[in-house]
Amino acid sequence: MDQYLEVVQKSKSFPRNICCTESEDIKLQPVSTDSFDVLNEELVINGSAVDAVQYVQSATEEYRKEYTLVFYGERRGEQIFFRDYSFAEGKESSASFQKEQLYLAKKTYRKRNGEVIYAHTHVARGVSYNCFSVNDLVFLVKQAMSYNRDVYAVLITKDGAVPVKYSLAKNEFFRVRLKVKKS
Repeated sequence: MDQYLEVVQKSKSFPRNICCTESEDIKLQPVSTDSFDVLNEELVINGSAVDAVQYVQSATEEYRKEYTLVFYGERRGEQIFFRDYSFAEGKESSASFQKEQLYLAKKTYRKRNGEVIYAHTHVARGVSYNCFSVNDLVFLVKQAMSYNRDVYAVLITKDGAVPVKYSLAKNEFFRVRLKVKKS
């Protein structure tokens, strides 16, 4: 079992009813964010980044492929604003962040108030497409540990968006508010 999966399984918000014997099986299990505590933080996506959300949302359903979308922005108090983005097309049932996206994330984190959202889509299929997978949460832990900071993610589906934050210090996942506004 890898170290990041172990961290996810030890987090306070990890559902205790997931039980698989193989680590590969557990990584595909859905995790609902309904039981995650809600923080008083707001992610604000504006400008042309709103168009990117709408594009990947419709393209995911039309082409039956997942997409990754990384937003780059800055923190201002309890709000974090995102205008810049990059997206990449994935496969039918998986998407992975591209080197260019991760390079730009690293560059953004170097800025004084730089923040990043790692977003991806799920095709509306089955009963758990509005859930993050354990593998999605493992990715967030890996990013948090790599940069020694909290990390944000958004799952985009045909029904909307599910924003979460992983707190490195607390080893816990939280829900946060998301505002999408056209400038």
